[in-house]
Amino acid sequence: MQSFEEFMSQQTPTKTDVVEIVSEAIENAITQKSQQIIEQTETIKEFQHKKEELNEAVEVAPTGYKIFRDKSENFICDMEISGANPANSRARIIIESKDLTYMFEGTIDAQGKCKIPLKKMNFLSENETGVIKLEVIADDTVFSPWEDNFVAVNSKRVSVKVFESVADDEPKIGVRLKSIR
Repeated sequence: MQSFEEFMSQQTPTKTDVVEIVSEAIENAITQKSQQIIEQTETIKEFQHKKEELNEAVEVAPTGYKIFRDKSENFICDMEISGANPANSRARIIIESKDLTYMFEGTIDAQGKCKIPLKKMNFLSENETGVIKLEVIADDTVFSPWEDNFVAVNSKRVSVKVFESVADDEPKIGVRLKSIR
């Protein structure tokens, strides 16, 4: 194969030389354009993947208080109780889902710190919603100072997205030795 300069320096190039040089130039142009197309396709796939992830995040993004299905937690809040002794008061969380109502009791210390242990809520479905309420019982009177919507979520998540399966068509190159002296 000759370079273009060699080709041009010849007095009379042969027909084979011309065909060979033009073929090589065409092949190089096709290879370069193919590589650009492959890179653009990969970039488009990456953007599509990121767009899908963002759409999923927007669709799945729950609103309200998050209740974890796969771990225990403590509901903690500070409250001010006047006209009654906080140490003699009780607190409870009521979780109302579509089908059932759950209640968890907790304590209030003398400084008004409320702590209610919540068990794993694996009996709720993923993304199930409902209402969560705090009730305080002070001197035999029930108060509902806080209420919010809740959504049941997992604290841990694994997701898999398979794009395509590609067969390994590259030849395997290897050397095998029978004996070494």
